[in-house]
Amino acid sequence: MTRSTTLVDDPLQRKALQDRLEAVRQRNSEILFACLGTVDGRLWSFSSGNEASAPERLAAISSSSLALCEAFARETLRSRCQYQLVATEHGAIVTVRVPSRSQAFALSIGTDASAVVAIALRVALDTASELAAVLDRHDGSDGQLMACAPPSGLVATLRARRLSGVHRRTRSIAPIRGS
Repeated sequence: MTRSTTLVDDPLQRKALQDRLEAVRQRNSEILFACLGTVDGRLWSFSSGNEASAPERLAAISSSSLALCEAFARETLRSRCQYQLVATEHGAIVTVRVPSRSQAFALSIGTDASAVVAIALRVALDTASELAAVLDRHDGSDGQLMACAPPSGLVATLRARRLSGVHRRTRSIAPIRGS
């Protein structure tokens, strides 16, 4: 059973989402783009240093490929897809569901070949959680977006741990409902 959700296009919320994507991309030079789209393929927010990117097309492809991976996981393993990872000779693309209450968004992060895939996955999962907090954070009375704390320097911490030999197990995002 699929849950129907009406998405409200709040300009303040979109600005906060855009700022988060920009901050993640600026903190991580290996990230080429960050694309937040709805699971039905509509672009919601996008950040890229490459003007040649087609944001609407990336949102649609991200949604379609995640849906295909979810169907594949259900059919083959009778399980839910937690994330999708595409590794190429030129970089990687990580797509994750944003664990917001609506379950209506997916985040794709594309990296260059210098990125460590595990760190790219960790950044994507943590960014998805940050975006979920923005999507879910309303004070309830007038629907205005509440102030959000800036994201932490996760990548620097993970790199330091990797260099020191300390590793942390990757946690999964919230399960997909209504599949």
